[in-house]
Amino acid sequence: MHAIGGLDLALWDLRGKAQGRAVSDLLGGAVRRRLPAYGTIYPMARSADGVRRQVRDALDRFNLKTVKFAADPWWMDDVHLTGQLLRAAREVLGPQRGLIVDAALSYRTKEDGLRLYPAYREVGLLFLEAPLPLDDMDGHRFMAAEGIPLGVGDLGLTHVDEFIDAMDRGGATICQPDLSMVGGFTGIRKIAAAARARGKRVVTHGYKTNILIAANLHFLAAHDTAELLEYSTSRSPLRWEMTNEKFPVAPDGTVAVPSAPGLGVSLNEEVLRRYLRSAQVSESRA
Repeated sequence: MHAIGGLDLALWDLRGKAQGRAVSDLLGGAVRRRLPAYGTIYPMARSADGVRRQVRDALDRFNLKTVKFAADPWWMDDVHLTGQLLRAAREVLGPQRGLIVDAALSYRTKEDGLRLYPAYREVGLLFLEAPLPLDDMDGHRFMAAEGIPLGVGDLGLTHVDEFIDAMDRGGATICQPDLSMVGGFTGIRKIAAAARARGKRVVTHGYKTNILIAANLHFLAAHDTAELLEYSTSRSPLRWEMTNEKFPVAPDGTVAVPSAPGLGVSLNEEVLRRYLRSAQVSESRA
């Protein structure tokens, strides 16, 4: 599905370029030209002051209005401390900005997963991502009944039938497909249709390059409902340098949808040459 996804994205890009139309137009037309963005903070600092600095940095450096913390195993070692840290994050965010947690499949059981729910409720969590092993549908349904929206998918689910199972049996509220892992635009449109039929949401996963950010922007621009764009804060140079186009977050916390034909991005050939050489050198040494 990953390979199919790459081919599918390329074909939609080519079709758009051939017709002189943006992919969002091919998907039915953009109903919004800017998308609100959120970014991930990882690893979380282990002190309240450290967390406050991390959140301020995310807000100031990236103009984000919503942040997500990715969990570490130590979160469960001291639930009281983790609650304090989440409350410190909420202090800086204030009541208007959003807070998300990616549990990163770190809960071993559904009972384990509920230990942080009092803190999640206190800080007004928007949703909890990837709480349990993806095949634990009974556990997901048990946790979903506690009222905090659950997001599933990211890099683990690759087909519409898996998302349908997560919604129908697992009680998932939010599908988080990665366009490059579910068969591209063709695959994610099937997931979106299944979610729409069930009154569920689609919040795309995206932690790679500006190619994927552009693709997500096009999909979300044409999507039925306004949703958050995952804005990767990865330090990898490939995240920031792969394309000539940049997608900065504006002071209002939104990112503009590309308007050029196709995906609206072009590859930075110098960067490709640089990292291709690095890969070749690594292979020769191996």
